[in-house]
Amino acid sequence: MSSKKLSLVSRLTLGNILIVSIVLGLSGFTMYQFACQLVGDMNGVNQAQQQSFNQTLFGFVVMILFFSIIFGGLFYFYFVKKVVTPIQRLADSTEELIKGEFPTIPTEKHNNEISRLTRNFQRLSDKLKTLEESRAQIVSTTAHELRTPLSNINGYLEGLKKGVITGNEALYDALHKESVRLIHMVDELYKLSEWEIESTGGLQKEKLNMKRLMEQVIILFQWELEEKGIHVAMNMETEQVWGDREQLQQVLINFIQNAVEHQQTPSPISIQGVREAHYYTVYVEVEGKPISSHEKNKIFERYFYKKGKKQASSREKGIGLAIVKEVIEKHGGLFGLETDGTSHQFWFSLPITNES
Repeated sequence: MSSKKLSLVSRLTLGNILIVSIVLGLSGFTMYQFACQLVGDMNGVNQAQQQSFNQTLFGFVVMILFFSIIFGGLFYFYFVKKVVTPIQRLADSTEELIKGEFPTIPTEKHNNEISRLTRNFQRLSDKLKTLEESRAQIVSTTAHELRTPLSNINGYLEGLKKGVITGNEALYDALHKESVRLIHMVDELYKLSEWEIESTGGLQKEKLNMKRLMEQVIILFQWELEEKGIHVAMNMETEQVWGDREQLQQVLINFIQNAVEHQQTPSPISIQGVREAHYYTVYVEVEGKPISSHEKNKIFERYFYKKGKKQASSREKGIGLAIVKEVIEKHGGLFGLETDGTSHQFWFSLPITNES
């Protein structure tokens, strides 16, 4: 790597020395000829004096040219090396990135274009590393979750083949449930990627009454809420926001679905909507499954999986909140989670419509 750096720097330096030598040589020779001619035209200067002056001036010109080229070349070498070194380091790091490695580049102290390029490349490398780790996690988690229903189905089928068990309605029902679990897991894997494809288009913004939109979403969950005995306490101010109806409705659906999955106490799910300065904020508060500080910081990431026994619901929650993150960011809003361990308040804020 260093030989490549030295080779590039040397070529640039030699090229600069060659150009400077030609320019200085021509300039020095012209000045030398002009000075000699001026002295020769002066009265009272004999041939011996003229020759002595020419030799002395020639020596000075050669010495000045020599030291100018040497010191200029050294300075140029040092300058070019400082410029080329981080570029070469970036080139080497790019090759490592292509090989699947995630290099760490020393941070430049300056704030020039190369330093900004280096910092941006490092952020890109760190982001790719995080995504790769998340991808490895999703593959590991999915493989683990698929193994259980596949093992159950394989065990039932092997028992039927060997005559250890006989087919009956209960057995067929169990096999059907396991196959439904498998289909559900595969569907969840496609959910986020399908959403990303659908959401790449522009936003179809319109004035939306968030209270009315939330009421419509609650109706969608009415049967599930009644079946689980979960009550909803809603208190939302009537305000309008400027947003995409379908995407914001999906945000509300994901928030309510997430609350239903977390709920483990008789306390109702609390939904509030309030105006705060120029933003309208929706709060969904629920008491239930603990969320650690580590999970709190990662819960809106698209490949985050909350470890637990009910992995299917955990996956759906993670995908849902990843969609929330993308939609709210596209609308120029904010989002977050406040929790004391078991009491969780999920929220998002959107700019209020300018009626004028």
